[in-house]
Amino acid sequence: MSTLPVNILETLDQNASAKSIQRGKEYLANHLVGTLIRRGNKIEADVIGSAPHPYRVRVEFDDINVSNATCSCPFKGWCKHIVAVLLAYAEQPGQIETRPPLDKNLAMLDRAQLQALLLELADRIPRMTDLIEAALPVALSLTPAESREYHHSSVAVNTLSIRQSVQNAIFKGIRWVQYEQDEEDYGSIGAIIEMAEQAQNHLNNSDYQTALAILDAVTGEFCKHWKTLEDRGEETSLFFDETLPIWTEALLDPDMTMADREYWANRLATWAHKLDPWVSNNLLALQTIVQTGWDDPDLINVLHDKNVLKDRNIVEDLWTDTSSPSPYALQETLARLRILKRTGQHESYLNLAKAEHLYKLYALYLLELGRIQESIDIGLKLPLSSTDSLELAEALYQHGETDAAINVAEHRLRCLELVEQPDPIPISGHQDTPITMRSIELYGYPPFARAKSRLASWLCEHAIEQGKTSQALAAAIIAFQNTPGLSEYQRVEKLAGNEHWPKKRQLLLNFLRKDVHTSADTRVDIFLYENLIDDAIQSFDIRYISNRLLSRVMDAAINQQPEWVIQKSRQQAESIMNQSRSSRYNEAINWLEKTRQAYQVLGQEQSWQHYLGTLHEKHYRKYKLKPMLEML
Repeated sequence: MSTLPVNILETLDQNASAKSIQRGKEYLANHLVGTLIRRGNKIEADVIGSAPHPYRVRVEFDDINVSNATCSCPFKGWCKHIVAVLLAYAEQPGQIETRPPLDKNLAMLDRAQLQALLLELADRIPRMTDLIEAALPVALSLTPAESREYHHSSVAVNTLSIRQSVQNAIFKGIRWVQYEQDEEDYGSIGAIIEMAEQAQNHLNNSDYQTALAILDAVTGEFCKHWKTLEDRGEETSLFFDETLPIWTEALLDPDMTMADREYWANRLATWAHKLDPWVSNNLLALQTIVQTGWDDPDLINVLHDKNVLKDRNIVEDLWTDTSSPSPYALQETLARLRILKRTGQHESYLNLAKAEHLYKLYALYLLELGRIQESIDIGLKLPLSSTDSLELAEALYQHGETDAAINVAEHRLRCLELVEQPDPIPISGHQDTPITMRSIELYGYPPFARAKSRLASWLCEHAIEQGKTSQALAAAIIAFQNTPGLSEYQRVEKLAGNEHWPKKRQLLLNFLRKDVHTSADTRVDIFLYENLIDDAIQSFDIRYISNRLLSRVMDAAINQQPEWVIQKSRQQAESIMNQSRSSRYNEAINWLEKTRQAYQVLGQEQSWQHYLGTLHEKHYRKYKLKPMLEML
């Protein structure tokens, strides 16, 4: 690399935002860029920024352009520091100091010299001894040839920069800037997870080595400082919850050698020893995964379709050696499926998906392979959840299999209707809380009901498109019964038409009156739409009633049930006044306005005046309330 690639300015425009380019120019003009060090096809330089210590920028070139650029600052992308260094290289070539690459310098040293160098560095640099000791188990687990092969393999990222970014996130907080946007604050754990997630893009391109280098750098720093995060109250468990799938896929590299598998098993074990048992379990599970690789005999049988029970059209579970599946088994299976798909091992993918009862993935992959009828058969013969059924139906529809999509959706709904749900039903995430009207208000309908309703709504919409009104009507009723609402009610009304609506109307109203899961808001919406005031009033025979909803029903009921309005409005107003809640006196007066209107509907002005007089007598000492009552 004798000269800078001529298209560097174009490269900046392609990779950096206008704001970063402008700020980079300002940094260069203000002499914030240190000496540029060139080693082979790499440039390094320190740039003074807002942190106590300069940021380190590293840039690599290929024959015609920049191949990689990183900075130790927490910015995600080409930052102003990278821009400043590249501009300095383009505009100030005389400021470049050329040095030999580090590997050439180290190659000149014998063992004693190299040992002396490490001891000198350990003496000069704080924590260097800790770093060397932490790396010793890894180095000792490899032969010299394996060590050279592993450490000299090139990766597309600068792991030192990644480690620095993790440390910044832990000790200084982090603010990541998005292109052309203001800065946003992120928690340390979230920022660290995002750094680890960069490995996924490399996995998608089958670059397992770079993915592992990223995960190694991020996880190593996380494990080193996890106690600091714990003491600060951070949710450290989130790190492994989010990165476990990525780690699993990276460790299942089909080309990983036995030596590399042993290396990573030791690496994971080293980290696990630093953590509490409840955290280290994730690493120990990963250790088992990398040690197993693709050599498990049961797995091999499944991949080659040797466990299929042809007469039952199902297969034995892969995890037959335990009474229940490992909590990590699903993540491992999904990772294996992604690898099998990426490497074009179609039949092995199908065999594994079917073996693990992942019928949605099985059917969708058949569809992707063009084996449409087989995919349809799965939707009609094997058990699928509402969510999985909807995804399959949508995929069939997008492939132009309209009738099949509708048939699959209708069949699954019919099967699901036969499955009775327990009563009461725990809400997901609130296993001790039965579904009540109040819980519906707080959390919405339970997941199974919402998923079933989405499937029914999809079927309804597409059945209408195909002119299949009876199927659409049946689906609309199911959708209403799972997530009742006014719009769902009106959809059934429209589909039923004048001929069938009276019967369907009675069906839905009876359901609404009996269903204990339907919220008061929904009941009121529909009953008031039908002008069923008595039913709307009875909706309040529950534990929770909002003042907004009560006021709304009073307004609707005042001409038909004025006595009820008087009773309820007086209760609301008197509760506020009797407790001397002066901040809510205006609210009490609003309730009394409704009381007065209801007395007027009854033609009982004298009764109203008498009641108002008793309020004056009772609350005459409340100087803030008294003038308000006089205004009535």
